[in-house]
Amino acid sequence: MQDKPLCQAGKYSCFGCCGRRFKRRDAVLEDIKRNTRNLKTKDFEVNKKELLHLCQSGVCKGVVIKDDKFICGYHPVQHNGTDHRDRLCDKEYNCKAYYYYHQVWDDSLREKFLRFLDQQKANWFEYSINMDNGKFLQEFLAREGSEQFIKESQELHQNENTVHHGSARQ
Repeated sequence: MQDKPLCQAGKYSCFGCCGRRFKRRDAVLEDIKRNTRNLKTKDFEVNKKELLHLCQSGVCKGVVIKDDKFICGYHPVQHNGTDHRDRLCDKEYNCKAYYYYHQVWDDSLREKFLRFLDQQKANWFEYSINMDNGKFLQEFLAREGSEQFIKESQELHQNENTVHHGSARQ
């Protein structure tokens, strides 16, 4: 079940932690399309230097579209293990939902969470924002209804030394 990271699992893809203070949905999409063209047409090293600045919409210049999903064009998965992400990216950051999905939950709960996400009927923009800000995770935990489960999950997450994504929050 964990063959893909949460940000690429299911029918959605998430860029929520890849930017900050996002503007309008159409502006974000326009910038991601431009990033995709630039990654295909510009020199790779020139593109890497541009990662020092976010797009005007607030999204990272590394976010591109591949196979109808949002991905990081500089992530090691895209380059046979070589990491080309630059200084703006806090490579160790994972949103709370990612943490629970990969570190706390078993396959059964992961499947429930993916079904819950499908039921939200969010567009790609709402999906990414609500994954990163924790709204979908909070709603899922509340829906599961176990006060003890929620408390234990929160304690586990607080005990983890997770750092909030630098490019998304500075």
